[in-house]
Amino acid sequence: MGEGPRSGGRPAALPALNPVFRERPVSVLILGECRPLASWLALALARACDSNYHWTEVRAHAETPDPLGPLAEGRIPEGQLSLSLPEELERNDEEARLAGAAAATLVRADREHDALLGLEGFLRLPSRTQGLIAALGPGPAIRFVVLGNADRIASMYPESTVGPTLHAILSAGCSIVLTYRGSPPPGRRFFDFELHVSGPAPEDWPHSTVRCEKGVGEGLLTPQAEFPLREFPGLSAELESLPRGASKERG
Repeated sequence: MGEGPRSGGRPAALPALNPVFRERPVSVLILGECRPLASWLALALARACDSNYHWTEVRAHAETPDPLGPLAEGRIPEGQLSLSLPEELERNDEEARLAGAAAATLVRADREHDALLGLEGFLRLPSRTQGLIAALGPGPAIRFVVLGNADRIASMYPESTVGPTLHAILSAGCSIVLTYRGSPPPGRRFFDFELHVSGPAPEDWPHSTVRCEKGVGEGLLTPQAEFPLREFPGLSAELESLPRGASKERG
């Protein structure tokens, strides 16, 4: 495995994005105290993987976008953006259980049993998520979806449900990125990648860093790699349009 960017320095050129993103659907958890900074990283990652990505933002009634974030700055195309209330993203556990029980009477072989489990897992997804995946449709390329402010629905997904939920989405051919504010969720171990974005406010972007706590494969996002947020591919021009904070540059 090649050496990733070193903490405390500015590499002349960052490695290419991890090739695993092109090979199979993956799950990414982006953690940060500043929602806009985490969102900018999610946007850059989505653009790098799928120009037709879809972004779902979890938002309360009458809430406005975070200032200086991708939504407030108009960087996400209207046709690729949807807003959801937290309660709209609850799992369909009871409906899936009933459907699975009914379909189980038709199972005749192990292969059919595996298909049934996959169907039941899909049916447990929120109705809006099922509709989004169906709308994206099957295709040769891996589709990419972002869930912004996932911490707002964390209480609806105990640790035992995180693995099956991610598995159902990935099995449908979609990679998923979650932005999350606060302490890491109990289900963090089920994600392929875990990225931490430093910085308390969007104006601190010149001094914000990205640290990869967990990753797979080679390339930019390898475990323990750390680099300036502004040097993530495709982000420099976007961030340059934002105000700059007065904090000092890290040494």
